[in-house]
Amino acid sequence: MKDLPIILYIANKAGLHGTLTSSTVLLAAELDISQQTVSRKLQELDEEGSIKKQTTPVGVTLSLTEKGKGKLRMLHGELQQILNQQTNIAGIVKDGLGEGKFYMSQEQYKQQFQSLLNFTPYPGTLNLAVDKNGAEVFLAAKKQLYVSGFQTKERTFGGLKCYPVLIAKKIVGAVIVPDRTTHTLETVEIIAAANLRSILKLENGKEVAIQ
Repeated sequence: MKDLPIILYIANKAGLHGTLTSSTVLLAAELDISQQTVSRKLQELDEEGSIKKQTTPVGVTLSLTEKGKGKLRMLHGELQQILNQQTNIAGIVKDGLGEGKFYMSQEQYKQQFQSLLNFTPYPGTLNLAVDKNGAEVFLAAKKQLYVSGFQTKERTFGGLKCYPVLIAKKIVGAVIVPDRTTHTLETVEIIAAANLRSILKLENGKEVAIQ
């Protein structure tokens, strides 16, 4: 499915049943490939019956055929299978930067967490070292909530994405991903109503599963 980027582009711009009017110059710029490559791929997709292409005085009109839509459905099925398989991840407990207590103690954050998650977080976060790719797939399948940033007299606090999870098969919590963070998804931060290190008897290097 090497030509999927073009099929996805058409579907995104025109929908499954619409028509896109564009030019090979614009397509090349937005897809970050050469105009010659765009022209060749459009011709190939048209000849194989995945798209319908018509040349006009100002460019081209493009639409998906049933075959092209079928390729998207196949991709959708494969992605669903991947996402459904990644129902949990395991991480290794590690030290954080010591900032979690300060941020989780802010009243404006606490109120939003209570409203969204039905618990007020313990002032601190549990940091887990995880596989970056696995974490991305895991979180993509999770419900995403958003905690808005706010300002105080002293400083500005950023917003963050929040994903409800179950920790060690028994404790309700959430993975939080601040809009501005020093972490990549090689480290995830977890909040819960309880002190997770204490209640689960966790030390650095111990493995913890979240789902």
